[in-house]
Amino acid sequence: MRRRRLLAGAGVGLAATLAGCGSLSGVGGRGARGGSLPPYARSLPADGTTGLLYLDVGKLVDRGVFDGSDTETATPAQTPTPDEASSDPASALVAAPVSAGLLAALLGLGFGLQGYGDAGSRLVAPLYPDRTDVEDEVGLRGLTFVAGVVVATGAFDTAAFDDALPDGFETAAEREAYTVSTDGDEAAIAVSEEAIVVATGTFDDTDGPATAREAVTRVLDARLGTADRLADRSPDAEWVLRQAGTHDFVGGGENTSVDGADDGDRTYDPLAGTPLAGAQTSLIVSGASVELTGGEATNARADTALVNTGDAVSQSALESVYADSDATVSVTVSEAADGDDPGQRVHVTGEFGSAPSRL
Repeated sequence: MRRRRLLAGAGVGLAATLAGCGSLSGVGGRGARGGSLPPYARSLPADGTTGLLYLDVGKLVDRGVFDGSDTETATPAQTPTPDEASSDPASALVAAPVSAGLLAALLGLGFGLQGYGDAGSRLVAPLYPDRTDVEDEVGLRGLTFVAGVVVATGAFDTAAFDDALPDGFETAAEREAYTVSTDGDEAAIAVSEEAIVVATGTFDDTDGPATAREAVTRVLDARLGTADRLADRSPDAEWVLRQAGTHDFVGGGENTSVDGADDGDRTYDPLAGTPLAGAQTSLIVSGASVELTGGEATNARADTALVNTGDAVSQSALESVYADSDATVSVTVSEAADGDDPGQRVHVTGEFGSAPSRL
């Protein structure tokens, strides 16, 4: 399969969503190479991070990706067909985080912020620039979905958000720069100039269902450094985030088995077609950064890192899966560092295409 076709499959749904936008810069060198922890790692609590999604929405908004978007018509991701994503296992490395990230941004916020009235509308306004009900600029730059909440980062007018909350919300606490407001047990929001933490869904805790305020507090504790973060929990957790978490689109979770929604659907399984498909993991993170020119994916980098706690897999077995790929794929396998939770560290990196000037 030619490299251009591989990119089309790897970023399936992306071109349709981003049609007409300019090139997304920052792919070269931006993919995780074991460097710094991503900034959103501050928001990941040591406990309760069963699922993680991150989107560098600021980069997409700056390039007009969401111009003309509408909650009724937006199509953030399409399921790949066998002739597209499924024909090369490497394509799933990109398709998984891109599909999940766009789906969360365009649909997850719409349902999760229904109880926050005009404040919710203000938060998502940058994704819908054709709206006229929010006059001043809202500086949304990043979105992190974790532990039953959304963490929006950027630059925010706190007074405007407080005034936009519906009747019934009352200030429940002041925590450093954050004002926490609640409406009973159903909704809670913490607002500061640099971040907004909003409860959006079901907030299961180890002791049973948690309230919205408890969900916000758990993530706020991590952000403020008064509770352990996921990266503090173990050397392996920190390693996974460093290897695959610094991308424009990131998805992951802990204590999980990653499977497609249907047989043969590789949209949400970055390791589809490999011996690790559906593997039991203590933590898995998959990230991708995609560059587009004229709405066409021209270059991408993807990383998937995990701690495999199931049957051991050899590096050569994984490498053989990608041997005929049109992407450049590298694999490393080593022993996990946690003595109490034995397993394997696995890191798969894919380079897709070349710089636009060389295509």
